[in-house]
Amino acid sequence: MEENTMSVVQSESQPGVTGEPAVAWPGPLTFVGPGKMGGPMVRLLLRAGAPLTVLARRPEVRDEFAELGARTASTLEEAVDGAAVVMACLFDEPQLNEVVLGDGGLVRLAAPGTVLVSHTTTGLVTLGRIEEAARERGQSLVDAPVSGAAEEIEDGRLTILAGGEPEVVERVLPVLSAYSTVVRTGGVGTASRAKLVNNLLFTANVQLVAAAAELGRALGIEDAGLLAALSRCSGGSEAVRHMVAAGRTPEEFGARASRYLRKDVLAALAAAAELGADAALLERVARTGPIDMVGSATEV
Repeated sequence: MEENTMSVVQSESQPGVTGEPAVAWPGPLTFVGPGKMGGPMVRLLLRAGAPLTVLARRPEVRDEFAELGARTASTLEEAVDGAAVVMACLFDEPQLNEVVLGDGGLVRLAAPGTVLVSHTTTGLVTLGRIEEAARERGQSLVDAPVSGAAEEIEDGRLTILAGGEPEVVERVLPVLSAYSTVVRTGGVGTASRAKLVNNLLFTANVQLVAAAAELGRALGIEDAGLLAALSRCSGGSEAVRHMVAAGRTPEEFGARASRYLRKDVLAALAAAAELGADAALLERVARTGPIDMVGSATEV
């Protein structure tokens, strides 16, 4: 496969619709994983006029994105052919391993010079393997986990943390900016580490709010009143604001959130242990608060 030279593609915005100037795309783009999170990203890219190929296994999904202007593909090999940038938004680390590092994976199929953008929150070991494999193939990696819910993407409220070589991040900035606010964190790996620290801290904050709610009840304050006060006072946090927005008690919110946070918290603790970093205080709060969000101390 020939080396990708990262040609710039000019694309006009939709006159009278977005009012945005033309975007200098870094070349043909491919999106892998147009699911609950990836689907809204794809729609925003197409709305911005991106030269985009979407990998979708199901015919109805291909039809949906084709109607919006995408080139569609049913195989990974077809999808990455000629791509300058490939974005992968996959569900979890095992799926990321299979799609990116497998025998017929992205690293083997994409041309030298291609930039791989991973939106999947992952541990340090897997990320290191991907970076090494990509480098051996002459490709670049941008570590780009997301912060936000699916419904926030099309509202323009998604945040992407971006870790990579400065010139590589700069190259893909027009792509990522089409569907997010981009926060640069440093080199490859710093974005995923920042995301893991964030989710550990958020889990600890949920536990602290739950403990505060227990105290409030003992003092005769109903949850709704206390959360409303905290959301406007100095003791507030994103955890409080999420609970208020969802209309849930801290216990209800924590039980639901733990399904998504638990794996990231364990990954954060594993990363801290691997690097000899002290996460004891955050771990203690996350594990021993009023809500079972993480599990026992033997799970790392």
